[in-house]
Amino acid sequence: MIANALKSLANTDVEALVMTGELPDSTGVFSEFPVSVVPGLAYREDVDTDAGQQLEQDLINAAQRHWGAPPDIWHWHNHSLGKNVHAPDAVYRLATEQSSRLLLQMHDFAEDGRPDNYRRQRSFSYPLYPQAAHIHYAVLNGRDASILQASGWPRERLHLLANAVAIDTAAAKPLVQPAGFDRLFLYPTRAIRRKNLGEICLHAMAAESGDGFATTLLPSNPEWQSIHADWQRFAFKMKLPIRFGVGEYGNTSFEQWIASSYALVTTSIAEGFGLAFLEPFLFDKPIRGRKLTEITRDFEAKGLDLSELYSECRVPREAVDLSFLRDRITRSLEKTLSAFGLPPDSSLSRSILNSMVNERGIEFGRLDEPLQQSALFEIRNSRRLRSRWRPPSLTQAVDQDRLQRNKACIEEHYGLKAYGRRLYQLYSTLLSCEACPLETLIEPQTLVREFLSPERYNLLRD
Repeated sequence: MIANALKSLANTDVEALVMTGELPDSTGVFSEFPVSVVPGLAYREDVDTDAGQQLEQDLINAAQRHWGAPPDIWHWHNHSLGKNVHAPDAVYRLATEQSSRLLLQMHDFAEDGRPDNYRRQRSFSYPLYPQAAHIHYAVLNGRDASILQASGWPRERLHLLANAVAIDTAAAKPLVQPAGFDRLFLYPTRAIRRKNLGEICLHAMAAESGDGFATTLLPSNPEWQSIHADWQRFAFKMKLPIRFGVGEYGNTSFEQWIASSYALVTTSIAEGFGLAFLEPFLFDKPIRGRKLTEITRDFEAKGLDLSELYSECRVPREAVDLSFLRDRITRSLEKTLSAFGLPPDSSLSRSILNSMVNERGIEFGRLDEPLQQSALFEIRNSRRLRSRWRPPSLTQAVDQDRLQRNKACIEEHYGLKAYGRRLYQLYSTLLSCEACPLETLIEPQTLVREFLSPERYNLLRD
């Protein structure tokens, strides 16, 4: 993300310095840009009352060494996520003591399903979200923009800054018979919980003869590794045509796997930006699977055709024990609310259940792993349920005209040139703002409540 931003500004008068807590690989993405290592920016959870002030001074010193003066704008990523608990203190000091112009870009939120990060960050007294004319915020998608506006952010200081999409497709050479299937549906992802492996297994269970599925990367988190291993055992027991983590072994490159696929697939139930909906078209591949309307509406507004995706994936109500589901939602919500310091809310629990269940069935992607596996087992072993089950199709013929139209749309609206124009304009807007005293501060719990709306609640993220 940062490297693409720097590349997009290459032919402008912007002079940038990357500040990072650790030295990047010299052969990596930042090798062609000036970098200053500021150790205080590294992940940090320990409590040190002087760390924020020291970080502020270290940042100023790094800028002084490079330019001889502080920068015109500090562009900071994910200052409030709780990965470095002293970052908001440094941000607050730069805004008040130095009257610095700040662009605070947030692509992840502690308030969105990360209660440990939230509690860590809230244990400090300095404000997370300072508001003033010389402090602007940027988010990746319209959903986050609407949530922040509903929580009190002034519209004129809140900007939609979608990611740039720039990939090299030259190494994409197809294999003869990928993963042993005649037609491969590839899920290019690291298989963490929110990627919703159960729904890939659902499609594998409904696959036509000769079709198969594969995921590319295994999870790195030990807790998620055990969940992933459970899905592997389940798929083996159910004899599903699916391979897990194909990108982790052999000499086949990621690009080769993509080139060898019939289509790319996503079943993810949460994304920050949604590269998975854009990158396939740059490889001249269709994308099939689950549409995340709150994310994809931004793309569709620009003209991207995602009509082959589905917005919901329902299974028959009889495939799930509703009393168990009701109890599971209640316990999950109580745990989540408590973790965020909020009281129990039985009406919210009922609203969540009602948003998941209707006359068309139960939304499969919002169930947790045991409930998903139980539903798949029930459908597999019940002729009556199978006769009523209509899973979304992934096997539509590839429309080459649609692929090329979408590819052109992405290059026009999400290429480096378009990103550079947006970012340069944002910087120009911020430069015209004069520093002023801070306004009424925004309470982070208002964000928590916005993210906890019934339609957004998902048992795969508790």
